Amino acid sequence: MKTQTSTSATARRATAPDAIALLKEDHKKVSDLFAQYEKLGDKAKVAKLKLARKICAELKVHTQIEEEILYPAARAYLPKQDDLLDEAQVEHNGAKQLMAELDAMQPDDDLFDAKSVLEDYVSGSISARLRGGWNVSISPKFASYAFDPVRYAGLVVENPTLPNVPFVAGGRTPTFTSGLSLSTPQFQKFSGSVGATVGNDVDFNETSRVRRFDYNATLNFRPSTRLRITGTYAASSFTRRSDDVETAFTKIPRLKLEYQVSRPIFVRVVSQYTATLREGLRDPQTGYRLGTLGSNGAIVPSTRSASNFLRTDWLFSYRPNPGTVAFLGYGGTLSESDPLAFQSLRRTNDSFFIKLSYVFRTRL
Repeated sequence: MKTQTSTSATARRATAPDAIALLKEDHKKVSDLFAQYEKLGDKAKVAKLKLARKICAELKVHTQIEEEILYPAARAYLPKQDDLLDEAQVEHNGAKQLMAELDAMQPDDDLFDAKSVLEDYVSGSISARLRGGWNVSISPKFASYAFDPVRYAGLVVENPTLPNVPFVAGGRTPTFTSGLSLSTPQFQKFSGSVGATVGNDVDFNETSRVRRFDYNATLNFRPSTRLRITGTYAASSFTRRSDDVETAFTKIPRLKLEYQVSRPIFVRVVSQYTATLREGLRDPQTGYRLGTLGSNGAIVPSTRSASNFLRTDWLFSYRPNPGTVAFLGYGGTLSESDPLAFQSLRRTNDSFFIKLSYVFRTRL
């Protein structure tokens, strides 16, 4: 009779090398961390920062393992026309973008805690598959937003004639945006897609009306069965309609290289540049700056914030047989003052991780 137990560097134990069980355990761990975060008060800024960094670190390792182990195995069994894994990859890309933005932020930043919003919307999607496998999709969206006053209770208007005027969130705001995407068929060595979203939207941080412009592009290149290269670029910008000022933007180019050295050895390198800008918040009714009250009763105005950093992650995977696997990783972050300049980059942090799993087999 054979029994199996599994151990790992993260102190996981199971009766068998069950990948699904490990992923579920990861999900529960992250959910518990999110629950801890929700319980922290507004003044627990240091604790929030540490917990947010921990959540991001857990999710990064988790997504890497899913993409390197689970997804390739699933693709071998799912029909080629099944979009399930493609949709999961899109969700991963969105999560990675959010984690990159959080890594560059502090608890005092306006976007660190999500603003509450009450939303009603109607959206649709029109897609067509053209001859040769090309896909075109159009996605219009009508929405209406009302803002929870409780989430804006700490903001005041820097009015020179009326001191310490509480900020009053704007009323229900209708919006309309439309998305357009185009994707190529899967050619022998490459595939790609482009997309854009334009329209009138709302800036949840100051409840103002904005013009929104998002665009993205992806190119997948497979010169051989062992090498895969994926390049993406995503950008988003808000322009305040009342004064035509660009109030926020995000620009994220990303390059991923994967190489299957041999059957058990896999290497991946991901490099991503994240440039973000957030102008100081303003009252959409008066145009005056928004801020919070300091300990001395004076207004601390919301100011312009920007970050530009380049993050590169290396992953080495060794899997000699089922149940035995080793992950070695390194990540480094560089930052600079000007977006996408690539000139005065300076190192800000480094991180390493190791994850091991081995199956012990015994006979009873």
